[in-house]
Amino acid sequence: MRTLNFETMIDGFENNWECRSDYPSQYETWAHLKGLEIFFRPIKKTDGELLKELFRSHSQETIVRRYFLPLRELSPEMVTKFVDLCYTRDMAIIGLVPYLGRERMIGVGRFFRNTPQDGAEIALTVHDDYRRRGIGSYLLRELIRVAQDMEIVFLTADVLAGNHAMMALLHKCSPNLEMTLDAGVYHVVFPVRARTSINAKSLPRFGKHGTAPETNV
Repeated sequence: MRTLNFETMIDGFENNWECRSDYPSQYETWAHLKGLEIFFRPIKKTDGELLKELFRSHSQETIVRRYFLPLRELSPEMVTKFVDLCYTRDMAIIGLVPYLGRERMIGVGRFFRNTPQDGAEIALTVHDDYRRRGIGSYLLRELIRVAQDMEIVFLTADVLAGNHAMMALLHKCSPNLEMTLDAGVYHVVFPVRARTSINAKSLPRFGKHGTAPETNV
């Protein structure tokens, strides 16, 4: 099985951006999804415990689909990198609901720049108990909105071939997916429909595969 290079994933192109740490409150939103009121906002450096709690809620299948490895815990270094962002380069949007008198993280969508400067790689995770409510779709749309503001031209994702829910979500949110399949992993590229025109010739070109079955994430 292919594994992710976590050093590359969490460091990205760190030295190529002038980082801004100001919290981008303009990306805070509320959504009512199938009877559930969810507060979505950019992740903060104080969210480490909430992120670890979300990770511990995952089944082994969810962990492998998200991280490509059967991780037992997120290391302290990974937690720090995942919550302490350079908001001019990377972004993570989390979903929060009330739980036992406090907040509970039930989903996170992020992109990070480990590609050329006009692209970014996305990843999504939803709490196993909150699937099929459209949370993944909402997170992906929010990431696309942020990517437009940051003038990102295209997004990429690496998805295990058996992860039909994620593939269906990507097809739903972007009909112009281009994919290659290598060692059981789809490498997916799709354009960001920015407010200014996109030169399609600048996008990486890949062979196309069939559509995935529809599902709610």
